This record gives sequence, C-alpha cells and structure tokens, in this order.
Amino acid sequence: MEVRLQPRGLAVLTLWLCLPGALVSSFVFWQGFWAGVVFLGLWAAGAALLCLGRGRSVRASFVQGELQVSAGLVFRTLKRMPARFVSGVDLLCTPLLLWAGCRVLAVHSAGAVLVLAGLSAEDSGALAQALGGKAAE
Repeated sequence: MEVRLQPRGLAVLTLWLCLPGALVSSFVFWQGFWAGVVFLGLWAAGAALLCLGRGRSVRASFVQGELQVSAGLVFRTLKRMPARFVSGVDLLCTPLLLWAGCRVLAVHSAGAVLVLAGLSAEDSGALAQALGGKAAE
C-alpha cells in the first residue's frame, strides 16, 4: 500500500505555515505599510513553494511489516519504522482538515514520532489499521 499527500491537505498545510508570518507581520507593519505588505507576500510565497514542493515529494508505504516514508526534492531521504516497534498511532483532525477530507497521522515509537500531515481520511485510516491502531470513525 502506497499513499501520497493530497492537494487539499497541502493547501491546509500551506495555510498553517502562513500563520506565523501573519503574527510576525504586525512588527513589520510597524516599520511601514508597504514593508508589511512585501513581508506578507514573500512569506506566503515561500510557504507555498516550500509546502507544495516538498509535500508533493512525500510518499508513504507499508511494505512487509514496515512503514517507509520517502521525501525530498533534490536529496531523497527514506525513513523506515518496523511495525513491531510502533507503540501508538494517533489520527488527528482539525475542522479545516475535516472540511478538506484529510487527517494528520502520528506514529509513535520508542524515541521517535513520525508525523504525516495531509493524508486523505481513507489512506490515513488504512495506514493506522495496518500499524495496529484504530481507524477514525
């Protein structure tokens, strides 16, 4: 089973990345109106490029009792977590993610937490069940 992040989930992640810029922009608007506008535009463009570029490269698969997550634009990284080391699986959902039909899957093991944000509800439920957790209802 192989899953990828959904475009609507990536849009929600981009909004999440834009929130810190909106909070910091109040200090930039203090310097001048156009400085604040330019700062917000650059922050939003950077968040969109980072989230959409990196997010489209993420692939998660459950093969032979092992969760494998591959990501990267230039240098691909592969993270592996055997299912026997998984101590917990959490499916998280915010109202915005619920509207988008996506979930956040957090996989816990001794000394590590693997977070996959922006998976579809079906894919995250199937991965949670495969890892021994309960699927979201």
